[in-house]
Amino acid sequence: MRSVSPDEQKRESLRYIATQLRMPRSIERIVGFAGSQAMGDFLMEHVFYATVAHMAGCRDLTVIYRDDRPYKKVIAALNRQATRHVSYSAPGDAFPIDWFDIGYNAPLVAPMPRWYDDFTFMPDLVMTPSMVFNTAFLKEHAGLAFAAEDVSRLTPALAAAGVPEGQWFVGLHVRESRYAFRDNIDPSRSSDPNTFLEAIRVIRDVGGCVVRIGDEAQSPLPSMDGLIDLSRIPGSFELQAFAFSRARFNLVTDSGPAALSSALRVPTVATNSFTREAVFNPADLVLLKRVRLRGVGEVEYGGPEYLANGWPDLDLRFIQAAKAPELDGSAIEGFAPNTPEQICEVVGMALEDTAGFEGWRPTPAPLPALEARKLAWPFDMAPPQARVWTPNGPA
Repeated sequence: MRSVSPDEQKRESLRYIATQLRMPRSIERIVGFAGSQAMGDFLMEHVFYATVAHMAGCRDLTVIYRDDRPYKKVIAALNRQATRHVSYSAPGDAFPIDWFDIGYNAPLVAPMPRWYDDFTFMPDLVMTPSMVFNTAFLKEHAGLAFAAEDVSRLTPALAAAGVPEGQWFVGLHVRESRYAFRDNIDPSRSSDPNTFLEAIRVIRDVGGCVVRIGDEAQSPLPSMDGLIDLSRIPGSFELQAFAFSRARFNLVTDSGPAALSSALRVPTVATNSFTREAVFNPADLVLLKRVRLRGVGEVEYGGPEYLANGWPDLDLRFIQAAKAPELDGSAIEGFAPNTPEQICEVVGMALEDTAGFEGWRPTPAPLPALEARKLAWPFDMAPPQARVWTPNGPA
């Protein structure tokens, strides 16, 4: 007769208990699979799962992800709503759905005892990336934040990198088409970092400094007083994310760091965007690309030539590409980037919005815990909250 190890006995006991719990109950345990590779989508999955856990009053959230990018472990740690993370990274590895089997003699057993000790193997709700709404449509979101011990560790590290601790600063990221981990670059989302130099000078002239983040493949910027470039420090994503969390506001383009800034609940100025859905807080400000119209030329979002077409508030690339057949996009010839003057104007608005801000931004307070309750699915969505710059001011 085969001997049964103590671990096997324990697993069998827990599985037996699990079979007795097959009854209607509130959502007490949630598992979310963060399967996206792109930073923005990966961030949105974490924010969404944390938000659903908060809405359900659930205090047990497990997030599973493939650890195949330098930013994923850092982002996972920012999900303070999560009780635990399960990651895998070996080529060819996958997460087996069999780990959720509560059968007494399940043929496949998870190699982690804690998977059973914490009853993670029997969640009340399992969510996949296909269930994730765009975070811009959530009425509220849980947000991401650094743990207190990480704040204590990273504060002197950021100061040592050249960011004066007593001085306010603006975070900067400009997406380019040079990212080593992306095979299929969409050049329409990339921007020229040199068009942001005048905005850097504006920030510097009113007493702030600018902290640039990004990967090492980015184009170098000219040496300037008041510009600290963390992208030149290898393997510094955690420090860069911490800088974004402490900024007065962050100046970004249509890229993953826009979602990072918004998820950290820091006011975000998203330039060269195709849609306001790149960010998702009321304090965020979006500067959309200009639209080239046949026979008209370049027009601004919200201007009379734009409004005359009656397009709804969505990504105009889909209209141009006939992805929305009920809408006529034949007048759209293309898109043009924001000018340095426009970027400076929207930066001026952000400086006004955050007037009186001094020093580094503190960690935002967490949302108050909620009691467990029924969660309606799908839950109500809200219109995007970010404001859009128009020639007449934010809309």
